[in-house]
Amino acid sequence: MINKSWLLIPAALVMAGCATCDTRVSDLETRMQTLESKAGISSAQKEVTEATGETQSVKEVVAPDSPSKKDIQASLKTAGFYTGEVDGKMGPKTKKAIEEFQSANGLVPDGKVGPNTWTKLKQYYTAEKSETEAAQK
Repeated sequence: MINKSWLLIPAALVMAGCATCDTRVSDLETRMQTLESKAGISSAQKEVTEATGETQSVKEVVAPDSPSKKDIQASLKTAGFYTGEVDGKMGPKTKKAIEEFQSANGLVPDGKVGPNTWTKLKQYYTAEKSETEAAQK
């Protein structure tokens, strides 16, 4: 009769290999999401590209070095931390959103957008057309 303990060793090795693969796949997915967000590729653009097999050109949006209050609010909104109107008024909702963003990104939650906070927040920056640009069209 075959010793059944010899069956457990290959099974354990297979299971350990699967856990390693799952971790690697998860790491790669996280890296892809980070790169896509930095490149400004939306999930809708990604789906169209994957479905059609065509490469789409993405207009690069460069965030300013010194953000306006509207830039901060719009970036927080894109990042999913602010739900109010992008009006340029730094009230309690905006401050709370800044603090939540800072906490989620390993920063000191002081509610102020300094260089470290803006460095992390500007990856969510999207240039919004100003009222004068919209009126000219």
